[in-house]
Amino acid sequence: MQIVTLVTDFGTSDTYVALDQSFAIWINECPLDWRWCASYGFAPAHAPIALIGSHGYLELAVNGGSAAKRFNLHVGDRVRVCI
Repeated sequence: MQIVTLVTDFGTSDTYVALDQSFAIWINECPLDWRWCASYGFAPAHAPIALIGSHGYLELAVNGGSAAKRFNLHVGDRVRVCI
């Protein structure tokens, strides 16, 4: 279980969730393993990665490939993140 370790006066929170740990993302009730990455440059070629995109949303990708093709992703698929 991950826990909140700090809440600041601004309302931001810290946790023990490390950005280099792997985690499961369930898409349409199927678990898939991903790894947090700060940017594409830090990911091995063809690795499934998750990062926060330029618009501030969780982005699922395959470095140098297509996450949509590899995992059969479609607009409207249900997503659940388990860390």
